[in-house]
Amino acid sequence: MAVLPKRRREQAGSHNRNRPF
Repeated sequence: MAVLPKRRREQAGSHNRNRPF
C-alpha cells in the first residue's frame, strides 16, 4: 500500500478502519 501523507485523525467511519494510520 502506498504511504499516505500523515492524515489528520478523520472521524471514525471513513475507510480509516482498515488503515488507522
